[in-house]
Amino acid sequence: MLLIQPLVCLQLPSAEDVEFWSNPEKAGWLQSQGEHIKTWRRRWFVLKQGYLFRFAGPDVTSSSKARGLVDLSKVTDVSAARDATGRNNSLMLSTPTGRVLYVADSETEQVEWLSALEGSVAKIVRQVPHNTSSHYVVFLVTLDV
Repeated sequence: MLLIQPLVCLQLPSAEDVEFWSNPEKAGWLQSQGEHIKTWRRRWFVLKQGYLFRFAGPDVTSSSKARGLVDLSKVTDVSAARDATGRNNSLMLSTPTGRVLYVADSETEQVEWLSALEGSVAKIVRQVPHNTSSHYVVFLVTLDV
């Protein structure tokens, strides 16, 4: 007899399901550019469960609304970006459709953010199969003889 049963069901959380206000993987100030007016603004960022959330300030609670986010499953590269910004302590997230630039307050902060973002992207790559589905089921197949 052939038994097929679901063993693991993995689904990446949606951004709405992430409790960004509790125990982030990394949080802190970065400068980012506005979407329409490209001036640099200091914003509070929270990294958690494959998303980088942007807020106006550090008082983040369960009722806070992110002003923006980056889905790190779409990121193809995390790198230093001095050449792209002309500023020290810069970092860049590259995606198939473009890039997002940030500036950290210090070299130490830049290194910490690069490490945290690279780790988060690497974790996603290890977890997600290379297809278009955000979830999958692994089946355990056993033969009962």
